[in-house]
Parts: sequence; structure tokens; C-alpha cells
Amino acid sequence: MIVKLNTIGFFFILQFTLQNAISQNDCFCKADLEYYYSEIQKTVSYKDQIKGKRKEDFDVKYSDLKNKISCKETEFDCFALLNQLSYLIDDEHFRLRSVPKLLSSENFSEETTINAYLTSDEFLNFPKTSIALDSLERRLSNAPFHQLEGIYYKDGFKVGVFQPKGQTYYDGIVLKAPFPIWEKGQLVFRLHPSSKGNYYYHHAHFKDKRWLAISNEKFVDGRLIQLNWKKDTLQKIILIWMTPPNHLSTKKLKRVFHTFGWALLGCRILIEMRQLFFK
Repeated sequence: MIVKLNTIGFFFILQFTLQNAISQNDCFCKADLEYYYSEIQKTVSYKDQIKGKRKEDFDVKYSDLKNKISCKETEFDCFALLNQLSYLIDDEHFRLRSVPKLLSSENFSEETTINAYLTSDEFLNFPKTSIALDSLERRLSNAPFHQLEGIYYKDGFKVGVFQPKGQTYYDGIVLKAPFPIWEKGQLVFRLHPSSKGNYYYHHAHFKDKRWLAISNEKFVDGRLIQLNWKKDTLQKIILIWMTPPNHLSTKKLKRVFHTFGWALLGCRILIEMRQLFFK
């Protein structure tokens, strides 16, 4: 396993390479979880936040995750599992990122890199749906605009978002992509509903396909706010970010801004000026 703790401004990003890149014979996910559990306790965020009851809950979560591991997990499965510990810490930048083996933002469009990648285990084992895509696209094209399921667009990607049968999460599947390193049917992101009314969001970088994690994705008015996926490509929106006054509590802000249909995201307020205001 390779683990890097990088300081970026005042934030920490923990990057890792899963152990099965080294050995296919070990139960890599359990080993990674044990290692991460040990390392995470050395961080400032953990020491500041995980105390008393939160420490008990953290340890219970760790035990539960460890017991769930079957040793048949894929790299993506293990990535998502480990991040469940990260989400117990209130720091959006305290998240795991996978480390790509072949691709980078610099070489992803080079022909030699593309050819090598498309024949690699990394590509062949990349998460992909087995659902018939034509019928899925037809169904999602008729999904209500204000429901999470549907067709979304961003930067030349066309993605179908649906809830697999029997699951609580939603998958974002490639229907069209601008880069040859992507194949129709591959997973771009997965959304897990959280108890806070938002979504845990695991998504792949468009160019190097490394896995990233976000814990406070919001679905508002046909859009996934954090990474700006939207159903309506012509939708015109001005986003103004501001920090709320210190004397106003989050509870008060939720009550005040809910009246105007604005969305509260963490400690900041997203003010939406929709197409109606500047036709």
C-alpha cells in the first residue's frame, strides 16, 4: 500500500493505492481498513473531533465495516467502504482518493496511453453496469425533472442516473463520453443517501479516472450541485456564494432561506438566480 498525506492550504487529502495492486492473494480490503483506522487516529481532525460518544460510535463503525468485509471486494467497493470512516469526521477535505496507475490529466489523450489503458486490467475491471442501456436511456428520458433519476449532462458527458433494483444508492452510468478512455455503461459516480438529507458521492475523475469522495452532495432543481451535473443544459443560473453572519445559527438560516427556495450547503448559502430573473 502507498499512502500519501498531502498538505494543500489548510486541508489534508489522503491518497492511497489499494493493496491488491501489490498482491491478489491477500484480503486486501481488511488490511487497508486496519491500516487506515490506525493512520486516521494520528490526524488533527480526528484528535479534535472524535471524543467521548463520537469515539464510541467511530469504533463501532470500524468493527461493523470490518465484519462486513467478505474478501471479495473490488477496488471500488473497498474505496467506498473505507470512506465510511472518513465521513464520520466533519471535514470535507478529509477524504480518500484513489491513485490512478496508468492515466493522468496530462497523458490521458495520448494514443499510446489510450491503447495501453484499454487493454489493461484497470480498464477491464472498472465498474460497469450489466443493464440494457438502450431501454435504460429510454426510461430515464421520461423521468420527472424534480426527481433524482434521469439524464444528466456535464463537459461532454451524458450520464443516466438510476437506482439499481433492491439498492438504496443511485448509479451514474456513461451513456456518452468525450474521451475514448470511457466506455458506455461504465460507472461515473454513485450516490448514497445520508441521514442528513444529502448524499455521499463517489465519483471518477474524467481524465485519470481516479476515485474521489464528497459527503454533502445536494440534488436541487434538476441538478447535482457540488459537481454541477444538470438535466437541463440550457438552464441559466448565477451562483453567489457567501458565508452566513456569525450571529445567525444554521437552524435559523435553514428556516429563513427555505422560505425563498434557496439551498443551504454546509456553512455556506447557495443563492439561486434562475432563468426567470434574466430572460
